[in-house]
Amino acid sequence: MPTTEAKLLTLRVDEMNRQKNWLCGGGICVLIALVYLVVWAVMPALFTAIKPVDCERLAVEDRRGKFCVHFPLNGPPVFQTYVMDIDSFNQYLHIRAVPVKAKTDRQLLINKNITFNVIIEEVADNFLVTRQAHLLQNQTAVISCDFTDQKSDVCSKFTLVLKPQIDPGNYRISFSIQKLDELRSFVSAVELEGVEIDSEYYSRYVAVRYVFFFVSVLFMVSYLCSFFRTPDHLKVFEQYFMVVLAFALCLFNDPLLYLNVLLPNKYSILVSVVCNVSYISTLFLFWAVLFPRISLENDVPRTLQLRLWKVAYMGVSRSDQVFALFFSVSFTAVAWAYMENPASNSPKK
Repeated sequence: MPTTEAKLLTLRVDEMNRQKNWLCGGGICVLIALVYLVVWAVMPALFTAIKPVDCERLAVEDRRGKFCVHFPLNGPPVFQTYVMDIDSFNQYLHIRAVPVKAKTDRQLLINKNITFNVIIEEVADNFLVTRQAHLLQNQTAVISCDFTDQKSDVCSKFTLVLKPQIDPGNYRISFSIQKLDELRSFVSAVELEGVEIDSEYYSRYVAVRYVFFFVSVLFMVSYLCSFFRTPDHLKVFEQYFMVVLAFALCLFNDPLLYLNVLLPNKYSILVSVVCNVSYISTLFLFWAVLFPRISLENDVPRTLQLRLWKVAYMGVSRSDQVFALFFSVSFTAVAWAYMENPASNSPKK
């Protein structure tokens, strides 16, 4: 039987270990909070508006290279605008059309289905077309104009261009609206709103993500060094599983992020999704296995007993990876179908 002094010493050691664990946990939480505060302070906004120019009074030749935002409907039937200097970090281009109400004394609500065509052409620095980048034909939208609302001068907006994957360069965007005469009865002009990704945001985002990636790699190397220095007869189940989790954590921080940003493709997206899903499923599996081990084997540091719950969790582990692969393949199939225009209601034909 242990003496009173031994019991008091054990209690004192346990108390010191608990205090150490609380201090380590609190320090990690404070460090994570500081990292998020620094990232939040230095990160710019994700999206930035394209600098607009009112080209109504400019000659046609002077409009080249400018993002024109106002097109009266009494002008040419084909409207053109430019988006210049898209760099490699900008993969997103969203342009919305904003119909402007015509002046009328009628108090009514109009809902009109319209059909429009969009041509996106890549141009050189001298504005000569080098290739046709995208063609959208017979796109439909609904314009709702509430003339009873005197506070607003515009009708409902609709998406003209949505390109989540666009090559760097200069672009000319031409659009035309079918049956324009019917629209002129209640719309006087069409204005454009352009939004793109802030390249500075993406460059800093990639830098921050790779900081976490390299920290996780250092953690994995440090843990592996300690793991292999430990004698095999002193190792327990949790230590073995932590090797798997440490490796999965490196994958979870997406080592292919830079490739997905600069050269996005469906195969690199598949690898990234598999890495994310595999880590999350492995973490849930670790928690599920750890819970009964703590409750049933708390006093046994190493056991070779073949319990029923171990056999069950072996099956769960395999089925878990099957589900992870199933969801990854499903996501990639959907991404493949909608990659050209995710704003559409159906996959690309």
